[in-house]
Amino acid sequence: MPASKAIWAIDIGQCALKALHAKTVGDDIEIDSYVIIPHEQILSQPDADEPALIRKTLQKFVAQHTVGKDTLVISVPGHRSFARFSKLPPVEPKKIPDIVHYEATQQIPFGIDEVVWDYHVFKNESSPDVEVGIFAIKRSIISQYLGYFQELDLHPTSIQTAPVALYNACAYEGLIGKEATIIADVGAQNTNFLIAEDHRLWLRNIPLGGNNFTESLQKTFKLDFAKAEDLKCTAATSKYARAVFQAMRPVFSDLSSEFQRSNGFYTSINREAEINQLYALGNAFKLPGLLKFLQQNLNLSVKKLETFSKVKLAGNINEAEFSDNALTLAVAYGLTVQAMGFASVNTDLMPPEIIKEAMWKTKQYWFVGAAACLLLAAGAIWMRGLGDASAVQTDKDQIQQVMSSVSKYSRFKSEYQQNSNLDGMKDPLVEEFQKISSNRLILPEILQVINGALPVPQKELTATAPADYKKAAQTIERSQRNQVFVSKLGLDYVPDLTEDAIKSIENANRSVGNLTISRTQTQGDMMGGMMGGPGMMPGMMGGPGMMPGGPGMGGPGMMPGGPGMGGPGMGGPGMMPGGPGMGMGGGGMMRQR
Repeated sequence: MPASKAIWAIDIGQCALKALHAKTVGDDIEIDSYVIIPHEQILSQPDADEPALIRKTLQKFVAQHTVGKDTLVISVPGHRSFARFSKLPPVEPKKIPDIVHYEATQQIPFGIDEVVWDYHVFKNESSPDVEVGIFAIKRSIISQYLGYFQELDLHPTSIQTAPVALYNACAYEGLIGKEATIIADVGAQNTNFLIAEDHRLWLRNIPLGGNNFTESLQKTFKLDFAKAEDLKCTAATSKYARAVFQAMRPVFSDLSSEFQRSNGFYTSINREAEINQLYALGNAFKLPGLLKFLQQNLNLSVKKLETFSKVKLAGNINEAEFSDNALTLAVAYGLTVQAMGFASVNTDLMPPEIIKEAMWKTKQYWFVGAAACLLLAAGAIWMRGLGDASAVQTDKDQIQQVMSSVSKYSRFKSEYQQNSNLDGMKDPLVEEFQKISSNRLILPEILQVINGALPVPQKELTATAPADYKKAAQTIERSQRNQVFVSKLGLDYVPDLTEDAIKSIENANRSVGNLTISRTQTQGDMMGGMMGGPGMMPGMMGGPGMMPGGPGMGGPGMMPGGPGMGGPGMGGPGMMPGGPGMGMGGGGMMRQR
């Protein structure tokens, strides 16, 4: 379905400007306005200034109606255009344009560069024959007509000849079928004569029109042109109708003769054609007696086209008035049909360079929009670049700080790796000192063993409050108290556990007396060995060289203890039988006093 749009179709005739405004309503054409503006003077009169008269009429049209953005299509008179029809030999479709171009250069009586031309191919489904119609008009005439509109800032998009517009109108109305049909539009100065079939068109311009009837009245009744024109227009209602008809009879005969001559020519080149119908258009057919005269002389059915059955009229249009003017609106109607996309022949005589210019103007908005988008995109990228550069500049100090930290880390890592490579160069003594930390829990374990080996004190001595403990101490004699006080523990480094080494340490500890253990039951005082030095090396508890059954607390492998400070020995299952007291030395040694 054609796209919905509104159009103005303008036909500039010899007597008046005729225009239709229409739009599509679904699949139909709706006419919502029409206008007929007579020229101040008939253009064909000897003293008429045609360009000035056309300009004035167009100015009146623009003053009364707004074209705006509606599509504008116009026609040019048939007598100023050129048409030729040729039968082509059976050829491939792709070769038709070249053959048509050759035919155009041969048949157009002007230089091919001096005209604007177009063609239409007529095909018959039942025959392989192809006929082509070539339509042309001089560029100078087109420029003149376009100039009238462009002066008023009107820009037509399509130009069609009046005869082809008539053909499109009648074809859309369904008046053209398999049988040949005559379409005759009698204008003021010329008659557009068409013979059409559904697969063929032939046309010619007959130099007879309404002005010939006026001139006949002017001569017969000795009137000036204006009065003779008025008499012609009122002849149907005039009391002198018979006299008027008799005065115009010679012109009737001339027109009928031209019709017969055209019919004869057409049937001579198309012998199978049969012509039985003539459709009459133009205000000349309002003359009394003309329709009947032609019907009798041509032996044809002659009908006036007084309405357009395929078009819808808007509510603001008077149907009776529109039908009364339908005879003169056929060309504008045909332009409308083509502009809406319903035409049978879609030739266009608008110069190609103007079409391209119009297309560029239409696309100019798109180009401007695209350029604006590109500028915005480029600006956005540029602004983003500035923003990124600013952000980089702002973070430069932070980046430098990070790089400095990375540099320091790399330096520290390098130093660490260098120091790690010195592990094999460590002094054994240093290693021994480092091992002390692995035995840092020995002292708490010794205290736990001592606490487990001690007798349970009397209940009174377990008081925690100072006053309660003092009272209990006064009630129990010292010799009866089951108490042991460890005043100090120490570690002493022993390179080895030979007997001489142990004795030397015992002598040193005896002189210092770091550890004193009191037993209230035996009244014996034991002096433990001094535990000191830089730390207790591994293997000091029950190390090698310590004989079993010693008098003190042993290391691993010691036998169960005796009445001395026994219990589950330090680092071993038990202690050797000891004396009445307990001594504690480094490396599990004990000294009895």
